[in-house]
Amino acid sequence: MKNLSPFKISKSEFLKQSLHVNQTILRTVAFFSAAVELFNIIRVLFLSNSGLGTLNNRIYFGYYLALFLCAAVFLVLDYAVKMSAQIRHGLYMSGISFFLLWQTLFNIYDIYHSNAFGNITVVTAMVGFSSLVVMKPLFAVCNLAVNYLVFVVFLASRFSFGEVVNFTITALVCMTIYMVRYRHLCKEIAQSQKIEEMDQKLAMMEHEFLLTREQYDLIRKTTAYITFEWDVHQNKARFSSEWRDCFGYPQDIPNFSGFVQEIQRITQEQKEEILQCMENLRRGAHFQKRKLLLPLQTGEMRWFEIYVIMQADIHGKPMFGIGSIIDISSQMMQIAYLEEAVQMDTFMGVLNKTAIENLARQKLEALQSDERLFMIILDLDNFKAINDSFGHPVGDYVLKSVSDLMKQCAPDGIKVGRIGGDEFVAILTDRDSKAFLEYTRRLIREVGGIQWQGQLVGASCSVGVSEARTGGWTYEKLYEASDQALYQAKRAGKNQLCYCGPDGRFTLLSPAPL
Repeated sequence: MKNLSPFKISKSEFLKQSLHVNQTILRTVAFFSAAVELFNIIRVLFLSNSGLGTLNNRIYFGYYLALFLCAAVFLVLDYAVKMSAQIRHGLYMSGISFFLLWQTLFNIYDIYHSNAFGNITVVTAMVGFSSLVVMKPLFAVCNLAVNYLVFVVFLASRFSFGEVVNFTITALVCMTIYMVRYRHLCKEIAQSQKIEEMDQKLAMMEHEFLLTREQYDLIRKTTAYITFEWDVHQNKARFSSEWRDCFGYPQDIPNFSGFVQEIQRITQEQKEEILQCMENLRRGAHFQKRKLLLPLQTGEMRWFEIYVIMQADIHGKPMFGIGSIIDISSQMMQIAYLEEAVQMDTFMGVLNKTAIENLARQKLEALQSDERLFMIILDLDNFKAINDSFGHPVGDYVLKSVSDLMKQCAPDGIKVGRIGGDEFVAILTDRDSKAFLEYTRRLIREVGGIQWQGQLVGASCSVGVSEARTGGWTYEKLYEASDQALYQAKRAGKNQLCYCGPDGRFTLLSPAPL
């Protein structure tokens, strides 16, 4: 059971996920069961003609009362008693096992009493158990096996051989459902852990920038470190020799604010940021910090971090700005690399679901009145048949080939992402649809030509296209339009392209080039 998933996850992470999911499920089941069984108890006691006068009614009453009391006790313990995570997990697992066994025994008696062979409600309970509850595989298999054996042993004499076989297949399907779900859950937890580790690395790197003045002095000999002094009253600045070597400017600069305004190699926005920093110091700010992308005298662009501390006179008035300029290009590159890694689907080499969604939202917000944001959703047709015919390694190769084609065929500006399984997304901001539709048609043709060891694998895809304009468009609305267009393409026979216009009308377009 330990090797069911190749993803390494910690026990604490699995326990956390299990408690989060199972708490919601069990509380809902307990409230519902308590309400239903309370009604059944009232019905037997007060609405039945015979009340508890018959053995059958007493047995049903016992079932109803047992489930009602257990549900009530569970809710009291869960809400009112403080427990450790491990003990609470044990409570949830016990509650799950009890409910499934109760359902099995109740169904057995129901069939014995009424011969209701077609109403095997324990099947529903087993399917729900497999598809909703988060638990270890051994626990799932043991519970399913015990309830299966109890049910079959008690009712073997009443079921036909075919019914036993069908129920056996159902139990095996339930086990399979949970094994697949457990593997997927472990993958999600492992990916979440990886993202958390990357976030911690980012935080550590950001923390490294918050160095004390003493630490800066220690590393000055090995880094591009420039010191300067700015006289607030005379508006003149004096820099260390590294300033001249790095930027090619003189070390002593009178009228420093005028010098900043006349520099040709930096943008107006950068000039305004430096001048604003100087103005803040004049007004009494004790500390200023800026990150700027500046050109060296060689023309190379590098990131610098500027720190300035204000030194006041005996009256507390600003007198000198003492500061340093530090080359942080290597740190910025590492941060950019880590941020990109967090956003990427590492296997496909495209943006992951969260990253492509965030990018689409940003592009919608920045959309100009004469621009449109185009989106395609590409879904492989009959992908399962490729896996079944050639094997999963070939299926993975086809997925990677599709992601590569989406990047290779893309005109400038297109961003590609994977939103799950064999479904991909691409977005582009443009003024008309011509380039985007040509790109989409080419994709359909190229996907059909994917080969494995010189043999066509029979790959094809369906594509839904939509466009958003300024005013009233959200990511959800744009995605829904593309998804509906994809549905129309599938419905039209697959290997098709369907376009949803801003008016909501769907048009099937030929995959052939214009």
